Amino acid sequence: MGITPASLAVGANLLSKVYGAVDPALTYTVSGLQLGDSAGSVLSGSLSRAPGVNVGNYAIGQNTLASNGNYTISYTGNNMGITPASLAVGANLLSKAYGAVDPALTYTVSGLQLGDSEAVS
Repeated sequence: MGITPASLAVGANLLSKVYGAVDPALTYTVSGLQLGDSAGSVLSGSLSRAPGVNVGNYAIGQNTLASNGNYTISYTGNNMGITPASLAVGANLLSKAYGAVDPALTYTVSGLQLGDSEAVS
């Protein structure tokens, strides 16, 4: 009588971050562990996500995540969403003498990320 591997269901967790922030750890849930096994004792490797830094959704893939010989993995992917960062824009206080030409209107910006400049559209 042979012993066959048990099925292990691994699902990537849905994640998000704000544009410019460091990626969160790619995490997953596991079901189907047997005989008191833990995910840490039967799984090795890591997940990965599709490359990109702009606002949008990026697929989380299985990458090198693998199980020992006692299990086979059924993997379900998910996404990591990148949401817009907040910008603060404030008008600068200006003055002029009566009858003078209006000065150029200026402003300050804070919250730019990843080397972005005010010229980003």
